[in-house]
Amino acid sequence: MNIARNQMPVPPAATECRKHANSPAPSAAAARLDAQAVNTGSDANGLGIEWRTKRQIARHLKCSVRHINKLMKRRVLPFLKMGRFVRFDVAACDLALKRIEVKSVLG
Repeated sequence: MNIARNQMPVPPAATECRKHANSPAPSAAAARLDAQAVNTGSDANGLGIEWRTKRQIARHLKCSVRHINKLMKRRVLPFLKMGRFVRFDVAACDLALKRIEVKSVLG
């Protein structure tokens, strides 16, 4: 292989890497994690609460994680904090946002 002095050899493409050839793309893995709820079944006490992470609740509400942080700081969204882990009840968040909804003047 002849390489000029100023040229560096080109590394193989990412698809040719043997180490990660069989692993799914990061976007597919992230989508799979987002699709799974933290607890989709019945809670331990049988309430059937669906807990979500910040990223999952942001996707549910169609906003950014930064906006979720702002809503948490202003105490608009109810959340459960266990150490550094934060979880949101989907139904409680929907109800909290319904309470602060601005009604139309026209009708």
